[in-house]
Amino acid sequence: MAVLDTAEDFRIGRVVSRLFNALFANLGVFLPLAALLTIPNLLLTLYTTSHLTSSGLTPAGALAAGGASAFFRLIALQSLVYIILSFILQAALVQGTITYLNDERPGLGQSFSSALKLLVPLIVIAILSGLAIMAGMMLLLVPGIILALMWSVVVPVRMVENTGITETFGRSRALTKGYRGKIFLLVLMYLVIAIAIGFATRPLFGVSMLAKTLTEFNAVYLVVDWAERVVLAAITAVGVASVYYELRLVKEGIGAQQMAAAFD
Repeated sequence: MAVLDTAEDFRIGRVVSRLFNALFANLGVFLPLAALLTIPNLLLTLYTTSHLTSSGLTPAGALAAGGASAFFRLIALQSLVYIILSFILQAALVQGTITYLNDERPGLGQSFSSALKLLVPLIVIAILSGLAIMAGMMLLLVPGIILALMWSVVVPVRMVENTGITETFGRSRALTKGYRGKIFLLVLMYLVIAIAIGFATRPLFGVSMLAKTLTEFNAVYLVVDWAERVVLAAITAVGVASVYYELRLVKEGIGAQQMAAAFD
């Protein structure tokens, strides 16, 4: 596909169009990677629903007396696994998306191995950003949102520009400056779609629209929910790559060929 190498302003429509063009053209690569890297969270969720007592929960799915420690350990583990694997998926699909935008065909093994080569720095960046954003969310929510927007392209920065860990955060902050409002709108659009899909699916599997306890979610629903999360995870990862591409295009006039050179 031909890719424009210059642009005057950040355009949400162009980001979304690029996202879905890349995703639909590479479903056979991107969805299997998303499935592979979301399976651990599915297994943890299935474990929790089938071992409520050891998870610190009552049969009704509420927090059991004396179960707070076990429950919060499990939540911490799930959160850690989720953010680390999300960053690895982002890294893999950034490689795949940039390769596609450079008129080349990304491969599953190539994309995955590119992410694994940077496994340690990706884990460190995931943990540092996750802890900082979580702390910011606890401080009246707004600081956490600001940090999340500032650091929304840390993974593609690390993948494409081979920056150090500290430099990666600063570079993402610089790239997103001036366009965080538009990135926030993209995030809101995504959240609305994700929530709508989740609520639309629940009645099909006998789950209440207002279900809150784990016991209300049967195994079939959890697997279907995981399949939806696979698609949403792929959209998120390719979306991050598309946002990064747009920022480099608008701010620096850098196109796919120059970015793809990082993977040679």
